[in-house]
Amino acid sequence: MSSAATHPPDLAILTGDHFRPCVGGEFTFSSPEGGSVRAKLAAVEDLPDHSGVERRVPFALLFKCDEACLPQGIYEIEHPDLATMACFLSPISGGQGHCELEAIFN
Repeated sequence: MSSAATHPPDLAILTGDHFRPCVGGEFTFSSPEGGSVRAKLAAVEDLPDHSGVERRVPFALLFKCDEACLPQGIYEIEHPDLATMACFLSPISGGQGHCELEAIFN
């Protein structure tokens, strides 16, 4: 995907390989209520597939943020090399002034 992409991608066809070149890069998360937070993509992890259905390998995106944890929910995520997309993010750890977020693609 390139920065010229303007339409949201079909999330069903995205793979971990779309995100791997962005590890270490900064993403912006925007909530529907307004406001935005920046976080770095720390890792892309392939997950086991127990579905028995031939499809993409499930994967997780792990983000690290130097701000207070965001609540679980749907956020618009942006990166200069990817199209803007809506993803469900869950906080997986955090404390005062930092947070780790996860997005899972099955």
